[in-house]
Parts: sequence; structure tokens; C-alpha cells
Amino acid sequence: MRSDFKTELNLSTILRRSFIEAYSKAISGASHTLHGYLDYLSLQLFTDTMDEENLLRDGTIYGVARNEATIAELNITITFTGAATVAAGTAYQHGSGQTYTIKNDVTAIGAGTEAGIIVADEAGAAATLAAAETVTLTSPIANVQSSAVVDSTAFEGEDQESIESYRSRVLARKQAPPQGGTNQDFKNYALSVPGITRAWVIPGRLGPGTVTVYVVEDDETPIFPDQAKLDEVFDAISELMPVEVDLFVVAPVEREMNPIIRLKPNTAAVQAAVQTELEDLIARSAQVRGTLENSTDIYDGIIRVSQVREAISIAQGEEDHVLVFPTEDFQPQEGGILTLGTITFLPLA
Repeated sequence: MRSDFKTELNLSTILRRSFIEAYSKAISGASHTLHGYLDYLSLQLFTDTMDEENLLRDGTIYGVARNEATIAELNITITFTGAATVAAGTAYQHGSGQTYTIKNDVTAIGAGTEAGIIVADEAGAAATLAAAETVTLTSPIANVQSSAVVDSTAFEGEDQESIESYRSRVLARKQAPPQGGTNQDFKNYALSVPGITRAWVIPGRLGPGTVTVYVVEDDETPIFPDQAKLDEVFDAISELMPVEVDLFVVAPVEREMNPIIRLKPNTAAVQAAVQTELEDLIARSAQVRGTLENSTDIYDGIIRVSQVREAISIAQGEEDHVLVFPTEDFQPQEGGILTLGTITFLPLA
């Protein structure tokens, strides 16, 4: 702007406090702001670059809802030293600070143990506790031991779906619109269940009119869903599917790949970088091996040796390596999926 004024007015210089200098700065600032906003708006035109607010609106238009965080429910054992009642609404707390509330009254007529259910006060995966962990009463109750033991999980708490996971589902909905029961339709139905991150659909695997859906939860350890989660996926698909089929929802069978690598330099930092790259390779490329009735692989599930070598080579700090194992392409059994087991690192001279 300053240069244009100088040219148009045939000025040799512009004084720092002149009207032309002030006007140049004001107009330039406004132009910069407007062009910046236009740049922002241009990113909101496309699903892969939208910000969270606009992506949620875009997904809602296509009927794709973001999976919200869910609340954990845990089965606990309460020990009584005499007749007492732990009333519904009684508060318990875990050592992590997570708080819970008793779902229903738990009453004992004398010393002994009784089963109860506690519900997390906040949604999310952090509220799901492992068996044998303990929770403690926040206020003492006569004839009731302060600590109760977690027996099992009735319902797992799940974190809210990440925005990038949601983005991928919105993109999938746009790229593969519902078509009355295609493989992609069944996959989308499965991925709509909180916690399910990958799914594979194999029609006719168990005979005509059957659909087998394999699912995993990458944010859990292990990644293979328990029967309660499989039932949840089954119910969700059954409600959404537009055609009647014999539906089977199962977890894949695990086959671990335990690489042996001679590495240079064989330092902790480089080992960690290799570990990260191989984990990324497995998450990106591992598939359930699924075969149709005519013995045709719809998914072969293979991780190729060349892929493993490439992943090691791109690890930060790696100078050279020799892949001792595997020496050939790695493939799971029918209905199985490859996971990364233990990596053995050896020095490379």
C-alpha cells in the first residue's frame, strides 16, 4: 500500500507520521484481516480441513453422530461387619481421585459380603477399573468396611471419540454413501459403536446369507473386545442394517509378530523410535484375514518383510539394521490379525 501511494502520488518518501503512512497501515491491516478470514473460510469448505465446530455440523447433516463419552458401571463387593445399609447415592472414591455412586441400596442383615454396583460420576475410560482394585467410602458408615473390592466391569467407560476418528467416519460416509447393505454399510454400523476403531466385513464367510464382522478396540489393551462389547456391536448393527442376514460379530484371533533386529546404533532412543514405527505399521496395515466361500481372500492380512524393513529404516537415528526375523511375509490364520509382540534388539557391528 505504501509503495502504491508513493508511485501514484509521485512521492520520493513518506514521512513516518504522515497521513499517507497512517492510511497505508490502516488499509493494509484491514486487508490482512479480511484475507486471513477468507483463508480460514476456504478450509471450512472441505471435510478433511474443517475445524471441529464445522466438522460436527457437517457430520450432523449427513447423519453421522460423534460418539460421546460413556459412563462406567462396576460390580463391587462390600464387606459388612454387622447389619447395615449402603444407600443408593452413597459416594465412593478411587485412589486416582475418580468418584463413584452406589446405584441401588445394598443391605446386609449381619456380617458378611454383598454385591453392589457403582456408577462413575464422570464419563470416560479413566473410570473403568481392573478387577481387585479398591474404592473407598468418602464418609464412614457404621458396620461397613470403608474399602470395597471391584469384581468386574458391568459397562466400560469410553472417552469421547477423537475428532480425527470422527472426521474419518464423516469422510467414509461421503465417499461411500449407504447402499442398502454393502460391506461399507456394515463397517460404518460397527464403527458407530463407542470404542470400536477398526472393523472388517466378510459376507458369506459362514455360508449364504451370512455376514461376519470382525472388530477391534485400538485404545484398549488388549485390543480384542470382550463378549459384552461384541454384543453391543451386534445390537447396533442389527438395529441399523436394512436387510435380514445371519449376523456374526467376533473378535479376531491374535497372531503376534516378534521381530529380531540387529540395530546400529543399538541405543535406547533408536530402539524406541523403531518400536514406534513398527507399532504405526501394524496399526496402519494389519487386517483380519478373511476368506470367502470360494477360497478367495477378501483381506489377506499380510505384513510384508519389505514393509517391516522400511519401517525400521525410517526410524529416527537408525543408521543400519539386519532383520533377523521375520525372514518372509507374515500372515495370520483365517479370522486372525497380526499384532506386534516383543522386539528383540541385538547390536550390529
